[in-house]
Amino acid sequence: MWYHDYMDNKEKRLLSQKEIQGRLLSMMKIFASYCDAHGLRYYLVGGTLLGAIRHNGFIPWDDDVDIGMPRPDYQRLLLLAEKEPIGEGLCLLSGDRGTLSIPFAELVDMDTELERDTSEYIAEKYQILHLFLDIFPQDGWPDSDQECQRVVARGKRYLFDIMYSRSRCFHGTTPAKSILKTPVVLFERLRGNKRIVSDFCRYASSFADYDSAKYVGSITCVTGGMGERCDGERTRSLELHAFEDTSFYIPGSYEEYLKGKYGEDYMELPPEEKRVTHRMRVREV
Repeated sequence: MWYHDYMDNKEKRLLSQKEIQGRLLSMMKIFASYCDAHGLRYYLVGGTLLGAIRHNGFIPWDDDVDIGMPRPDYQRLLLLAEKEPIGEGLCLLSGDRGTLSIPFAELVDMDTELERDTSEYIAEKYQILHLFLDIFPQDGWPDSDQECQRVVARGKRYLFDIMYSRSRCFHGTTPAKSILKTPVVLFERLRGNKRIVSDFCRYASSFADYDSAKYVGSITCVTGGMGERCDGERTRSLELHAFEDTSFYIPGSYEEYLKGKYGEDYMELPPEEKRVTHRMRVREV
């Protein structure tokens, strides 16, 4: 008992931005080594891919990591990690297994504590209170633009429902929003977060086999709209790219992806007022 009291009262050191990135890089290396050892494909996506191409490492003000995995490899990873942990102090959670309230996976560093400014809007039981890497399954998309647009619209609707199923009642950025959102939150809670997430995971993986699809990309995190969808053959052609003091795999379609997600000028730095972080504070346990 005395030990836990001591640890609870011990002052925990706040990590700097550079230290957070260093810790994330260490997690990336452990994850990549695990994937290589088990023949699992992965590649950088989102802001982490942008950082690799534009900075050969982290975007200087970034504080998270985005990794994509082809759906077959993603499903194997979830099974393997239940029997063989990815690394000491690391825990894999996923919406697919009902251990996470969002429709993808996170590799969590249990030796850290995390606070974020947005936590006041999320119900406590759905909060992840440790540093993490996001791991997004990459799925086959339909062949036609019209069908893909329907996938984007439905995917965004699922994400909206999931967001409200995780929300606190009577908490919003304004008093009016606090009141107006509450009936929606109560309705989505009745549907149940796990049910919504499970339905979305099944929907996302229902269109085409990743390894033969004309188009592939993230559906369960379709925030980039049609920009998430890329040519399947080019995407599946992986190559190593420098990232900080090491290298990680990137998709062969990286230019198509970055233009679709961030615009033609993705290599240009945004103005300082748009260089935002995820507003989180991380401490060592």
